[in-house]
Parts: sequence; C-alpha cells; structure tokens
Amino acid sequence: MGSNAPDAQNWLQRALDQLPAVGEVQRVSGVYASPSWGFDGPDFRNAAVLLQTDQSPHQVLHGLLAIEAHLGRVRNSSGPRYTSRTIDLDLLIWADAVIDAPDLQIPHPRLADRRFALLPLQELVPNWLTPAGGESIGTLLECCVDNNSVTLTPEKLTQFP
Repeated sequence: MGSNAPDAQNWLQRALDQLPAVGEVQRVSGVYASPSWGFDGPDFRNAAVLLQTDQSPHQVLHGLLAIEAHLGRVRNSSGPRYTSRTIDLDLLIWADAVIDAPDLQIPHPRLADRRFALLPLQELVPNWLTPAGGESIGTLLECCVDNNSVTLTPEKLTQFP
C-alpha cells in the first residue's frame, strides 16, 4: 500500500480498514517513508499487508482496484504512468505462484527494483523466496538498484479484528 496524498497515514488506514473485503488481514508491516518514485512529487508512506483469502488472485486484484476507486484513486491510461495518488494497492506476491497474465503479473514485475516495497515485505515474510530463482528478499535488497532512502517511521496502522 502506498500514498503520497496529504495525510497519507489516514489513506493507508482507510485502505487497511477495507481490505477484509478481499481477505483476512493476518499481519501489517510498519509504515515506511520514501521519496516519490518515477516522478517528482511529495514523499510516500508505504506498508505491506499479509492477507489470507479464498479468492483467486484475479478476484483479489479486482477487489484492490475497487478499494482504490472508492478511495478516490483515478487511473488515467492516457496520462503519465507515475503520479501522486490517494492510495495505491499492489498485489506483490502470492505464496510461490507465478502468474503472467495481461492484467496481472505475480510476483510484481518491478518488485526487485523497489526498495520501498521490499522493506515492508521483508518485515512480513522474511523467508519468502522468489519462485523463479529462489532469491530471498534480503538478496533482492542487496541487488536492488533503487538507492532512495526508505525509512521506518513511528507511524502505526491499526488492525481491527
């Protein structure tokens, strides 16, 4: 999850509160601060969430997109790829699955290039290995070309039962 809107913490919490629509929230990472990636904009707040679900990956993706839309995320296919946003919900991994569909790639195709996604993910699933090559998240972080500063903040997201 990510947001660089004013009061980003609130947007992350609002998204977290809606995630039970796609799965049961098992764990939530800390909140990390990082500069905008791919464009010049306000800094982001990012967090990872571990879900358990009976839904398919495509059903979860569509649920995440619905939550984004509900929270004011506007996707403009003819505009710039990277822009400021109220909320961004990405499906990064699905256990050891590999999915290469036109609308969904798992693991996320740019995961290894994004320190702001790897650090929160490492907090939740430190022993996860990439399905294709068996690299750990630690190895991905060591090889990550993203040199932006990503720092754990004192901010917390509240998980409700």
